[in-house]
Amino acid sequence: MTETPATAPGSASLPDGILCEQPADLQSPQARQILRRILEPFLSEQAAVPMELLHSPPLLAQLSVDDRLPDWKNKIARLQADGQDAKAVDMRQRIMDALLHFLMEQVDAAASNLPNLPMDGKTFAMLSKKFGPTPDERERTLLGVLVARAAERHGTEFGKAEAVLDMVAHQDDVNNALFLDPFLADFLRIPHVTRTFLGNPPSRMETLRDLASLIKGQEVIASGRSPLALRLDFLVREMKLPQCQEALTFCLLTQLSDPDPFVALPDPEGEMSARDVFDELLAIGELAKTLKGPKGLVGGGRAVKLLDDRIMALITGDRLAQLMEDKGTIDRLRTLFRFQKMGLAAQSRRALGEHIVDAIEDRDFAGRIRDEIPKSDEQMTSLGELSELVSQAALGDATRQRLTETLDGVQYDLIRTNHLFTELRKDKLRDIRAYMRVLNLAAEGAFVPGRCGTEAKDLLSRFARHPDFLRNCLAHLQGAGDTGGSMEELTRKLRAAGVSFRDAGTARVLVVDDEESAAAYVRMVLDDMGVQDVIIAQDGRDAMQRIKGKEQEIDLIICDWMMPNMSGLEFLKQVRSLAPLVPFLMVTALATVETVKKAMDHEVTAYIAKPFPPEQLEEKILVLLNRGHDPAANGLL
Repeated sequence: MTETPATAPGSASLPDGILCEQPADLQSPQARQILRRILEPFLSEQAAVPMELLHSPPLLAQLSVDDRLPDWKNKIARLQADGQDAKAVDMRQRIMDALLHFLMEQVDAAASNLPNLPMDGKTFAMLSKKFGPTPDERERTLLGVLVARAAERHGTEFGKAEAVLDMVAHQDDVNNALFLDPFLADFLRIPHVTRTFLGNPPSRMETLRDLASLIKGQEVIASGRSPLALRLDFLVREMKLPQCQEALTFCLLTQLSDPDPFVALPDPEGEMSARDVFDELLAIGELAKTLKGPKGLVGGGRAVKLLDDRIMALITGDRLAQLMEDKGTIDRLRTLFRFQKMGLAAQSRRALGEHIVDAIEDRDFAGRIRDEIPKSDEQMTSLGELSELVSQAALGDATRQRLTETLDGVQYDLIRTNHLFTELRKDKLRDIRAYMRVLNLAAEGAFVPGRCGTEAKDLLSRFARHPDFLRNCLAHLQGAGDTGGSMEELTRKLRAAGVSFRDAGTARVLVVDDEESAAAYVRMVLDDMGVQDVIIAQDGRDAMQRIKGKEQEIDLIICDWMMPNMSGLEFLKQVRSLAPLVPFLMVTALATVETVKKAMDHEVTAYIAKPFPPEQLEEKILVLLNRGHDPAANGLL
């Protein structure tokens, strides 16, 4: 590599962009990171950062006479040579000497043209306006010297950082804020500076949470409610300071890299108890939620790996076994599923998945379930819970299917042993309690998909539309309050169990009766059932006018037979020509064979004889809403 004219060292690309050969190139984030690492003793002694050093004549002068400089330049030259021979290293070192000399001349020239006055944010903003939105290299150097002077007035890293933050806060021009961005970012890379900005959070976890909030652009919930943290949060979000964002991410990754536990305190010998391991795993899981943003984890793949390595360190060897030794089979699996869900990368998810598979496929698994859970319904619920956890786990489709089949087989044997389905397998349901027991389990998701889940749903659906079933269910559920409340509970359970069932409260019902008291009686029953949408008509003619063009929107018609103007039978004929499938309940005082036959000839769905108690009408309504217009389904109701 050769040098270019004497005004400046030559320009060339270096490995990973570490250090280039123009003074401005030294300001790149990669170059400043290398300067920070190699010149760390000098920078620490001066309470300075790389961007400040690159624009400060006093700091550059001190560096040029430091006895350690030759060693530092040699290290930088070796990095630039990127493994080449000694000749290449020597060439790089000579270029470095020229670069340092040129940089000092450039900065000294800029400083000599500036009045030696204290600089603050307002002064910086005023002077920068003279250079316009795109200052040239000389003007940018002048601005950099201004910032370095403002920082030099303070003797500590935090004092300097606060001064630069104040300068950023006084900029109403985005370009000015972006110019100051790398200066502030260099200070934010210093751990104690950032912690002080955050109000010195009392724990590592709170520091990590606050950093994540800053990086994600959320409102900072700083542990010390630091005004500086809120100010920094506002500036980073509003001014879009990318290098400050990177610096905060660097601080977060540095915290994650610290091998000490987040929350658990090991004993003097460095050992963690099972309780400590559990708390630490939970802390990692909570932290992962905090770090999660719209594009993945804050800190990217590096953060994922650091957290996943922590999980692996906690679950390898005997630690996981110790953590689980006091837990029963179900609790052990719950914990494994929970920890696997926390797993951020393949290695921890795979390791935890292997433990899950081993536990479920253990030949003593079924026996442990019976021994540890004495009540059969709790056995069902636990197996159903495990099947749901398996369906959500990171195990691979084939493994999930195999484990589900295993759980299904265990549950089917328990169902057979406990005679759970015996009553429902009969032609006629004699004990509603047996049905409700299976319904309650199904509504809770207790049955494993497969033989168990399929048979449970088929058996429940088989009886769900029988009048006796509805009557017995409502009687069984009277503890829920009125009929509407009982019906709501029954509907909820049936739907949760996967059984199709219509909620009466959503129905639109037409009541046709010339007697006002009779119509009011029917309306009262509907109100008790939770039916809100009720249309009242005085006779068939009035009813036709009310539903004209809306015949298909009616879910149920309750109609008296004997009425003036248009009888119930005549109204039925007209309805069937327009809405052949709407359920039609005929109310009659003469429930003779002849009247019933007439109604059936015109496709009446059901009839009810006066006088009737509310319970009988409720049963008819419920059956019709769920069975629809099908008089032959269970015979005419």
